[in-house]
Amino acid sequence: MRFCAVAVLPILLFFACSSAMISDQNPMTQFRWFRNKYGKTYATKTLETQRFETFKKNLIKIRILNTNRMDTASFGVTKFVDLSSEEFVKLVGGEIGRKVRRKVRRTKKPARRGARHPKPNQRPYPRSLNPRGISIPRFFSWSSNSKRTTGWRSSRASTNRPFTRSSDARQQSSTTRHSRTSANPSLQRFYMDPVGSRQPPRRPQFSGYDPRGSPIKDWRVPANLYPPVEQQWTDQYYCGSCWSFACAAAAEILYARQERSITMLSKQDLIDCVGENDGCEGGSIHEGLEWMSSFGVSLAHDYPFTAVTSPCQYLETYLRIGSYRRLGTDNDWPQTSVIERELETSPLTCGIPNFPLELQFYTGGVVAPECNGPLGHAVVIVGHYAEAWIIRNSWGVDWGIQGHFLLQKNSCGVGYDIHRIDGPLEEVFWSEPPSSSDSYISA
Repeated sequence: MRFCAVAVLPILLFFACSSAMISDQNPMTQFRWFRNKYGKTYATKTLETQRFETFKKNLIKIRILNTNRMDTASFGVTKFVDLSSEEFVKLVGGEIGRKVRRKVRRTKKPARRGARHPKPNQRPYPRSLNPRGISIPRFFSWSSNSKRTTGWRSSRASTNRPFTRSSDARQQSSTTRHSRTSANPSLQRFYMDPVGSRQPPRRPQFSGYDPRGSPIKDWRVPANLYPPVEQQWTDQYYCGSCWSFACAAAAEILYARQERSITMLSKQDLIDCVGENDGCEGGSIHEGLEWMSSFGVSLAHDYPFTAVTSPCQYLETYLRIGSYRRLGTDNDWPQTSVIERELETSPLTCGIPNFPLELQFYTGGVVAPECNGPLGHAVVIVGHYAEAWIIRNSWGVDWGIQGHFLLQKNSCGVGYDIHRIDGPLEEVFWSEPPSSSDSYISA
């Protein structure tokens, strides 16, 4: 916990000096600095000129945002500063509302995939890990001819598991779950975007004003057991699935503590396979967690991110969560004290009303934006100060505070559609190759 406070001062000084240095320079010099920092290239000179004009307009917006604020947030040049507000919304957001139910082609029937019953204390073959112990997504095209092993089903139930699945937890979970139906109007769907990051985990850092005191709870510590924040788009595609990144991130954080190493889960698996959601067109946190509880989710390096909704692939390895719970109801939001208590034992997935446009230029500090309208963006609460939530976003590690932002408590609708994961988290191995009769189309 203490290292956060130690790290704040030098970073604050660096941020202040950097901001002053940049603000004293002319817009073209700042634009060159921006392009060099974020590796920005433009296909034509005309496009570069257009981006520069947008950049200059956004510098004016940043100056206005930093003037006469009631909160302690700071704003500056981010990787989105060459985008207009409309382009930014198109990149990281989308509409709210249920579209036409999509058809999902699966290579394994849900009845068979959901019938996996893990056996405790069976050691599977080891995961493929890099020397740092992190499962890194490999970005390649999935091939249906990939080699699969045949044999029996097994699972790994870790010893000394910090999470238990008692009968009381199961009973409480069953009473708070919604039925699995896409017609349920109470399920909130988030229409946003995904992708896997190759960045290693970094020490949490801060810029702008530090909240009062130290974090009361911070799942980012220790940093070597905190999964890196991922980015929800590729250079070629953007995909509205913040719901899948929020669900997977919460499980990744818990699983890293359980196994003492970081393992990245496949967001593409959820995008392709959760038929009750709309893939890259959006979906609900509930449906994502329900799928992970019933059928599991594959590993990122086995099912890499493509940012395109594709047929659901059969894979022999999955991680399954024990259960999950929703805190509160549609008409009864959990109090701040309840959220703080539940946060002690699990990161919390939640929704916020779309996303404030000032987050396009957010660099640090506690933000208290005006959030209006229905829920539109899924995030994960990974800690809190006395006055602010620590929110894990999905816009990459090079945005905000290492991919996070600090949101003032009792603001922006935090507390609605909020879920927690209960354990245990189990590795489930299904080594039977799919047969041709397993392929089907479901409406």
